[in-house]
Amino acid sequence: MKHTNSTQCTAGALTVEQVTVSVGRTILVRDVSFHAAPGEVTVLVGPNGSGKSTLLGGVFGARTFSGEIRLGGRRLTELSRLERVRRIGVLTQEQDAALGTRTREAVELGRTALQGPFGRLSADDDRHVAQAMEKAAVTHLAARDLATLSGGERQRTHLARVLAQHTELIIMDEPTNHLDIGHQRTILRLLTALARDEGRTVVVALHDLTAAAQFGDRVVLLAGGQVQETGRPRQVLTPEVIAAHFDVDAQWIEVAGAQRLIID
Repeated sequence: MKHTNSTQCTAGALTVEQVTVSVGRTILVRDVSFHAAPGEVTVLVGPNGSGKSTLLGGVFGARTFSGEIRLGGRRLTELSRLERVRRIGVLTQEQDAALGTRTREAVELGRTALQGPFGRLSADDDRHVAQAMEKAAVTHLAARDLATLSGGERQRTHLARVLAQHTELIIMDEPTNHLDIGHQRTILRLLTALARDEGRTVVVALHDLTAAAQFGDRVVLLAGGQVQETGRPRQVLTPEVIAAHFDVDAQWIEVAGAQRLIID
């Protein structure tokens, strides 16, 4: 059952209206609009170079943009840096692995960022860190140097950092990178649970169309820096649309009573 607390739902809603992102004179994303609701996982899909990462950079404040982005009715540009950290958790594709940083210390950054200057971690912060590490399956790595971890272990550690922030909006750019199939499914199920059970707004970019179809509540298809389709997975990820934008064959089939997308 999806979370229905109206106050939280209003607070976490993300609205993107006519957003354009440019670098110099080159437009990378043009006039993009979509809405991401609390209690749902909104998935951005598109071929390489379609603008997914660029668009997400505008949403979490890493890129300048024109247009309007609102979180819970407030313009993103009105939020201070600390407000953004407290309300938006972000996992990008590129993450540092500084030598000498322990795994738990890396996860704790998700809480220390919320404290402002001179803040110290409380017992409640420690609880959030422990829970996030358990959810991301990195508790056993707590004392390991981050630089010695595998790509998948490091990815799960950075995911735990985002979870420790406990934000109303979670943005993830290809969170299943470097993960084996088992951990990929675990992470996507976790994101689904955060949305449906806790009422979070989850926006995630995925290259895996079958995963987008299975775990997404809504899908936004980007191509050439513009929105081509938006809606429920079955509405957007049709065989015709997939063939046109990804040059592969696809079909929907029923598996154990559920519809699944299969890429041929």
